[in-house]
Amino acid sequence: MALMDAIRYASTLTQSVNVGVSLGKDSVCLLDLCVKNFRNVYPFFMYFVRGLSFQESYIRYLEDKYQVGIIRLPHWMLGTCYCGGLYRETNFLTDTCPNITITDVEDYLTDETGTPWFAYGMMMCESIERNAMIKHNGEVDEEHHRIYPLAEWNPKKSFQYLKNHGIQLSPEYRYAKRSIGDLRPENVAIVKEHFPADYETIKRIFPYIEAKEWQNEFKKQRARLQALNEGMP
Repeated sequence: MALMDAIRYASTLTQSVNVGVSLGKDSVCLLDLCVKNFRNVYPFFMYFVRGLSFQESYIRYLEDKYQVGIIRLPHWMLGTCYCGGLYRETNFLTDTCPNITITDVEDYLTDETGTPWFAYGMMMCESIERNAMIKHNGEVDEEHHRIYPLAEWNPKKSFQYLKNHGIQLSPEYRYAKRSIGDLRPENVAIVKEHFPADYETIKRIFPYIEAKEWQNEFKKQRARLQALNEGMP
């Protein structure tokens, strides 16, 4: 199904849609398309650490551009992070933190916005799993009320769409080829170097994050030394 065919067909089923916005290029293309084709659009953003300035500045840009309010929610994976002691100690509160699923998030938003329909910027080219899921359920999944308008796109097309329509990328694209939406070491390193105040905010929630950095650096140094030793006569 072509891009506009999926959007137009979905708009005959509903004029209200919740839109997952990760702040990455694909989700922003999705938001732009949904605003142009649905009467009521409810974007939502799921954070790992609330209030990071580089994310908030871009959220405000999108809110002003599209005249919408973007709903901020804790990421559904945070419960697992807390219970598992990711970059922090566990305690009674983290041990009893519930495990949340994306379905729980959708149920909450359905109650808040009044619409059960969700649009996501997933592409079939991203993984075998997504390819199989979208092919099985369809780009407009009427049973589960989910829409995948960018299913047949690729990342290059997203960049071109944003450029053609004069839509800015989020600030971290100046330093990386992707948005920063989680706490993987490579993402944290970018934040530390280019958004130091936000790095300090992350440390307040995940105080052991530096220990992970030191561990990674130790592994790199050990690998260098091993390579040097192996190269010696």
